[in-house]
Amino acid sequence: MGIFQPPGPDSDQSDRQSNAADNADSSALQSLHKRIIERAGKDRENLRLFVTGAFVFFFGLCLIVFGNQTVEASVKQEIIVLCGLVVTVIGGACAAAGYICLSIFRIIRILDKK
Repeated sequence: MGIFQPPGPDSDQSDRQSNAADNADSSALQSLHKRIIERAGKDRENLRLFVTGAFVFFFGLCLIVFGNQTVEASVKQEIIVLCGLVVTVIGGACAAAGYICLSIFRIIRILDKK
């Protein structure tokens, strides 16, 4: 048997499956693009997400500093610092998402209009 095999009856079926997969990918991208454009238009919500995330981030940072500066070295200190770390990560993720929505999604919306 050689490397090249002439197309048989199964090639039409695989072409149809490939086209269906391409259509599904295209539909998913169009849906994602539509959601990005909708989210980019919600400036007030995006700003609220960014500011809330920043406050939560700095609250977690304060917990970490408080745990390290005022509590004696113990399991209690480690738990306080761990809670602060978790709060900081959550706040940072929210702030980053808000910032992305404010800046990058707006650029996408502006470019999409042209």
